[in-house]
Amino acid sequence: MRVQLGAATVVVTDPFDSTPTSVSATATRASTGAAISPAPTTSVIGDRVRVTLSAADHTNVIDDLTVKVSATVDSLATHQTFTVEVVGSHYVTLGALRDEPQLGDSNRYPDSLLADIRDEVEGYVEEAANVAFVPRYGSELHTGDGSTTLVLRTNRVRAITSVTVDGESQPLVDFDLLDGDVLYRKSGLAYTWADPVVVKFTHGHDRPPAKLVREVRKAIRTEALNRGAQAPADRIWEQTADGNTVRFSTADFAAGRFTGQLSLDAAIHAYGSARLGFA
Repeated sequence: MRVQLGAATVVVTDPFDSTPTSVSATATRASTGAAISPAPTTSVIGDRVRVTLSAADHTNVIDDLTVKVSATVDSLATHQTFTVEVVGSHYVTLGALRDEPQLGDSNRYPDSLLADIRDEVEGYVEEAANVAFVPRYGSELHTGDGSTTLVLRTNRVRAITSVTVDGESQPLVDFDLLDGDVLYRKSGLAYTWADPVVVKFTHGHDRPPAKLVREVRKAIRTEALNRGAQAPADRIWEQTADGNTVRFSTADFAAGRFTGQLSLDAAIHAYGSARLGFA
């Protein structure tokens, strides 16, 4: 799941087989590999566990968090693990989605449903566009090739946060980021052949373009309406609700019809990375 930087967040686990006892939780940062102290707080709700991540301690850095919930169920130790991605922002707030026609009904379209759909749509758009439209955390594993440069695979890298070479942490002052994707080792030392190089960084635009936000809102609304009512036929070509029309085609990633929603696919092409032929 995605959560916004600096926002206190509550995560609810999947159901356990029965009421869990002796519950605890940890949150570990991908950027450092260290567990965060203090740990998240927990409470038991029936057969689930409610985990609270604080704004001050857990969601205060753009990062990926591995949250592990441990418990005793029927006298057996068990756990659930899930990933929470702390991002710079969402494309659209839940409040703004509530302003969309019909989505104001929180009983039929609860926050959890809209948040899940928003995560899915934002993730798919960025996969198709080959670039993040909000600040995110990332990491890459490379193999040294005898040169002083590495070309990162991620587009629009914002800042390098750590570099390790063959397991040894390197001073960041020894590196420059050139053209947004080339990591230059300015100390003059080459990346030794076959040495593993792990680069951690933040990447993505400051914010998504307004046109893309409009199309994402439409896509989230369309999916929410489909889940909140009988799903449309597989071969539907056009759907109109409350004056809003969405036109569909057959999704074909290789052909550039990433979602099958024609206006959303056009926006992905317009703002996507050079992989799609656009700057």
